[in-house]
Amino acid sequence: MADDAIVNTTVVTGSKDYTLTGVQEMLVKAVRASIDGSGAAGQYIPTLQMLAPNGTVMWSAELASPVAAGVSVDMNWFPGAGGGGATVTPSLGSITQSWYSTSPGANFNFNTRAAVVSNFPANTSFTKLTSTSHLLITFNGDFTPGGTPDTVTCYMTLDAAIMTAFSANISVVGGGGTCQMARTVKGIAAGVHTVGLNVASFNNLNCTLLSSNSCDMEIVEYEATTTS
Repeated sequence: MADDAIVNTTVVTGSKDYTLTGVQEMLVKAVRASIDGSGAAGQYIPTLQMLAPNGTVMWSAELASPVAAGVSVDMNWFPGAGGGGATVTPSLGSITQSWYSTSPGANFNFNTRAAVVSNFPANTSFTKLTSTSHLLITFNGDFTPGGTPDTVTCYMTLDAAIMTAFSANISVVGGGGTCQMARTVKGIAAGVHTVGLNVASFNNLNCTLLSSNSCDMEIVEYEATTTS
């Protein structure tokens, strides 16, 4: 039987449920949820549960580290991936989640050789699920230069620190240019992190990052070592 996706876009406060009918059977392969934590007064732990018809909790899959108050997250659950708990060993090489950027409402202008914090991405919060995983981070972004040729540098940032191993220089002339980066990042602890993009103009010219419609960033978290 082919896989079928169940999509429910209804927004609720608190727990959100999906109840099977008497004739349905379900084999859970993946679950995704967008959680707006902006109104949370304290830490919270995103948790997926399977309940029996009488309400008994059959199993729970929860994030190993709590999410800070006021922080929103996009959560992904996969069988065998684990959330960093002591009793779960994620499968080696398994992809535990994919995070995608969202775009701001306006482009970003800059004109300094010193790197400045851009407005991309709009969703800066990324929750790493395990401490033993690696991150594959990719970025594609378009720029327009000032009146003369220029060299634009873009830097990936994590928790406001520039990751020097994650940068790229591009020469932009005429109509503009595209910055493309792909890096594997190791040794990042599980929990909530802040991602961003810094940019610089070598010749201090008026440049524009087309962040509103021509930039995208993806983070793929995959299990690299066992938790034993």
